[in-house]
Amino acid sequence: MYSKVCLVSLGLAATAAAQSAVTITDGNATFSYTSYATATNSTAGFANFAANTTDHCYQSWWYYAVSGDANGSALNNSGSQLVVTPAANGRSVDLDWANVDGRSFAANLKNTVYSTGPTTGVSTQALKITNNTGAALSITIYNYTDLDIAGSTGDQSMQEPTWPAGNMVVQDTTTFNNVWVLGDGIGAAEAGGFATIRGLVLGAQPYVPSGNVAFGPGDFTGVLSWTATIPAGGDATFRSMLAIDQIPASQRQADAATYCTAKPGTNGLPAWTLNRPYLGSNATLEITNGLNGSAPIVFLGVAPTNIPFPPFGTVCTLPVTTLGMPAFASGISALPIPVPNSSALGGATIDLQGLFVDPGAAGNLAHTDGMAWTFGSF
Repeated sequence: MYSKVCLVSLGLAATAAAQSAVTITDGNATFSYTSYATATNSTAGFANFAANTTDHCYQSWWYYAVSGDANGSALNNSGSQLVVTPAANGRSVDLDWANVDGRSFAANLKNTVYSTGPTTGVSTQALKITNNTGAALSITIYNYTDLDIAGSTGDQSMQEPTWPAGNMVVQDTTTFNNVWVLGDGIGAAEAGGFATIRGLVLGAQPYVPSGNVAFGPGDFTGVLSWTATIPAGGDATFRSMLAIDQIPASQRQADAATYCTAKPGTNGLPAWTLNRPYLGSNATLEITNGLNGSAPIVFLGVAPTNIPFPPFGTVCTLPVTTLGMPAFASGISALPIPVPNSSALGGATIDLQGLFVDPGAAGNLAHTDGMAWTFGSF
């Protein structure tokens, strides 16, 4: 193991080649996948993660074991089965497996980074498994992390006292930099030296992490695990995060979801970009397919509704107040919103609907559907 200099932003194309490194960035926070596992037993899957100029991460990858498997398996790119798609905003990336190792289940890994301050940041990762078999799928998911906070020899880990069992804080004993390794609803966790934990994950199954997260000082590695039974045609999502030098304010999930019905204008249906409002970040309200030069007004409410109001459209939330957004340019209006890093906001939801003047719309008014914005750290 070794200390590494974090990769700079790569100038991403809309879809990266499956074998290509990829970097996502938000302000000072940067995460890079520098290689991918090449087979089920591969030990690759290397990554960098920094919230200033110092990279703290050596490996961050996901593994699985279906009930009855003799060994654990890495999500991998054998047969070019992995497709890597960076988001247009450069802050997130999707890693997709349409049919993992030909076993009739799909996987989508979404990794999003967000800055929470000049030297702090979060990588939040969500792995969605979709069962495309005709029977229930019993599966264990492992999220493995290898940290080199200031080199590979002086890190120690312990239970994070304010979070549920198995959530870890890892500290370098010389610089006192911290990285938190946190999971949502984890079943078990374990910490140990390189490469003991990775060997257990890839080794004989079933491997159930011991629950002991005290380690060090030494070369830290750790695993979070979940076991689930996913019904035929169903799915389940497993969430984790890495946080540098500031523990996230909430254990709740950030989310953005739409409802109700948009009303078309000159450029079709106006639509919200589903940017999630992470606590401590700059979240962007963004509407697409608008009329250039027209400036949207946003209704802010506290509950969804669905009230027809012809010919002007449908009211999707009763406004408590309103918010002005910039005029559309190239069909887009975007407004950064600083989100307080407050635990009191975790799980809170506001409802939004954007409206704007458009002579091409019935009643000269076009509008978005409603969007529920839920604040959180995952």
